[in-house]
Order: sequence, then C-alpha cells, then structure tokens
Amino acid sequence: MSMPAAYNIATFYGNTLDLTFTLTDSNNSPISLTGKTVEFIIRRVLVVIDTYTVGDGLTISGGGNNIISLSKVVDISPGQYIYELKITTSPTEIRTYLAGVFRVRQSV
Repeated sequence: MSMPAAYNIATFYGNTLDLTFTLTDSNNSPISLTGKTVEFIIRRVLVVIDTYTVGDGLTISGGGNNIISLSKVVDISPGQYIYELKITTSPTEIRTYLAGVFRVRQSV
C-alpha cells in the first residue's frame, strides 16, 4: 500500500476554498472515480470538523472522470487541522490519496 501524497493547505475564515486535484496513476493515466465515494475530510485530532462530498462542496469532472474540485466557504474556526482526501471503492477498499495540514487563518 502506498502512502498518500502530502499537501498543506492554508486559507482564511469566510473565504471560498477553491482547489482542484487531478488523480492519475504512475503511468499518468486517469484514475476514474466513477462509482466511487470521494470525501475531503477535515479533522482536529480524531473529531471530524467538516466533510466535503459530491453535492456539498466537491465535484468530479474531466474526460477520465478523475478531476476533483473543491469549492466551499470555509466556516470553521481559525486554527490548525488535518485533512485527508479519501476514496472508497467498496467497504473493504478505502484509500487516502492526499493528506496534510489544513490551516484556517482569521480574515483581516
């Protein structure tokens, strides 16, 4: 099993988070997300603070159905969190493709 890629995110409270990720395999071929559950989960330790799902801040697009776009107003308290981009194919096949620090700063 491979480790998730690491990517840290910083944003401001009250701003719209706009990020796009393209999933490809080691041969640069699209990893199709058709029929899979995709979640962008923000946590503080083990407590889930917010979850982006299809229809709630997350969209899937692209010819290979492998582009994940996040667009949602950040309404969680300023602070440092962790996140993961998790894809579930079946109850026994769950994989985290991306993880890192999710930092929310107070707007100026």
